[in-house]
Amino acid sequence: MVGDKPRTEAYRAAIEASRHLFQDKVVLDIGAGTGILSLFAAQAGARRVYAVEASGFHELARQNAERNGFGDVVRVVHGRIEDVTLPEQADVIVSEWMGFYLLHESMLDSVIVGRDRFLAPDGVMFPDVARLYACPSTLAAFHCDQLQCWSRPYGLDLTAVGEAARRSMQQAPQVLDTHPEELLAAPELMLELHLQYVTPEELAAVTCRRFVTVTRPGPYRGLCLWFECQFPDGSRLDTAPRAPSTHWRQTAVVLPTDYPLEVDTVIGWELTLAREAGGGRKYRIALSMLDEDDEHPVPCGCAVGKCRLIKALIDKEDAECDEG
Repeated sequence: MVGDKPRTEAYRAAIEASRHLFQDKVVLDIGAGTGILSLFAAQAGARRVYAVEASGFHELARQNAERNGFGDVVRVVHGRIEDVTLPEQADVIVSEWMGFYLLHESMLDSVIVGRDRFLAPDGVMFPDVARLYACPSTLAAFHCDQLQCWSRPYGLDLTAVGEAARRSMQQAPQVLDTHPEELLAAPELMLELHLQYVTPEELAAVTCRRFVTVTRPGPYRGLCLWFECQFPDGSRLDTAPRAPSTHWRQTAVVLPTDYPLEVDTVIGWELTLAREAGGGRKYRIALSMLDEDDEHPVPCGCAVGKCRLIKALIDKEDAECDEG
């Protein structure tokens, strides 16, 4: 984590901006690793930090706490959060639990266990909200580097290799860097998790249906996914294409072929994230393309007349409720 400056700095700045939540409080760091978040919490004035780490890194976390003068504040607990015992409840739980496209190989299940076992009734989760976004993309740079390069190298037709590579890429999502100009529409919110309340049952499978209006012409080659996490002070750790690149980068579900799109075209998809059989931390992605005439969610932000009318009525009703 330390080497990934954007994510480490996001946590450091958010903890510093929320010193009032940490001052003289008990903090639980789940999956502490080498203890960097525990040290940030100690710097913010925590009375006690329990750094729970199951791997061999627990000894490094202990040494780091001692060498930075926080040996009396940071108590390193070697074990799984599911198994350990603590002498008191925590006022704050901090964890860097996110996986690729938020859920894949994440530690969220363990964080939920830690919350249910140790968080005080008025305690705070840090971060407290996580959101997953999706947007159709040209995947231009990825396509050029991984697929187009097989078209005529050395004057030879090797497109069979590119076709085979594309088929292979459809078997698993691709981790890559996407540029903002490769996005063909406004991003759509697919999932929002409030860490204070989310349950493991909600994470077993997530299905979202969305329609968007194309704002930039180009070949539709895949659906791009990324996430953001929000801290109690309102600041965010953002992994969007416009943000500095992180360890997670973005994730793309590659389509079997290119679909040329023009501005104002309405396209839709249904995305399912399902935990693999047997539990665990791995997810499988299923993407289905939808026709404009398929059922739209309500509300829907696309340019289809019915959706625009329904959204306008909902917005009007919300405005009247706010005024009332």
